[in-house]
Amino acid sequence: MTERPQGIRSRIIAMEADLSPSERRVAEFFATQGPDTVLLSAAELGRMTRTSDATVIRTAKALGYTGLPELKLDLGGELMSSAHPARRLATRLALTKDTSETPLVERLAADAGERIGETERLFDEDALDAAAAAIEKAPAVMTFGVGLSRVIAEYQALRLGRVGKRVHFAKNMGFALADDLIQLREHDVIIVFNPGRDVREMTTIFERSSQVGATTIVVCASHAAPSASRADIVLIAPASAGGFTGETLTAGIIADVLVFALAQRAEQRATAVSEELTRLRRSLIGKRALS
Repeated sequence: MTERPQGIRSRIIAMEADLSPSERRVAEFFATQGPDTVLLSAAELGRMTRTSDATVIRTAKALGYTGLPELKLDLGGELMSSAHPARRLATRLALTKDTSETPLVERLAADAGERIGETERLFDEDALDAAAAAIEKAPAVMTFGVGLSRVIAEYQALRLGRVGKRVHFAKNMGFALADDLIQLREHDVIIVFNPGRDVREMTTIFERSSQVGATTIVVCASHAAPSASRADIVLIAPASAGGFTGETLTAGIIADVLVFALAQRAEQRATAVSEELTRLRRSLIGKRALS
């Protein structure tokens, strides 16, 4: 089997002869415009290349990608690794002005839709089963998030608590994280939301988990993320190719999936906790407010 070329430019060179004239025009647009195209929808790319959205999607598949989202992630990775954050923001703003005929909410929804579709395509049911089983058996669960993903880590802790798990949200970074990690014990689970940045805290988390016999579940943007290779279980939450929608979008979906998977495995406990939660709420704010 011939090894697939890596990178969009290498793919275009290798497969150019097999592309139709319209597909070649789309491919050349990607090659010349590069990462600056990642915020454009299939319809916009079709207009700018004088083809159609169907031709754009067909070109992505002809180049060996599963579809346009995967091609954009390839280009987006180039943008993220080569451009300063200020330049990336300038690129996004310029593109939204250049294609201003597309409403901003439509562009945002398109980017979100692509990411959600990729989340479904890349979803690993076996990894989910393993994660749910580990969480179900764990005496305690800890959650931790890097950057904005800290919000999702706190959300995950709250929701797991509502289906009956004892959960600790590790809110600290740096030196203070030691006060959280000291609580990890054998058979515990730590769920880490880390889109892809390689931070020092991740090394300490893996070392501590290995030392005490805890299970690490990492939710990250791809299997190429630094933390993915060291985790016991990996769940993929694809990033936005151009950073147009926030990193927490798909991570939040994974967090919800984990909660429902756990509730299905321990339905009786989840129901009992939900009923007790309702009783406590009524005692705090009055029965009439929840009736």
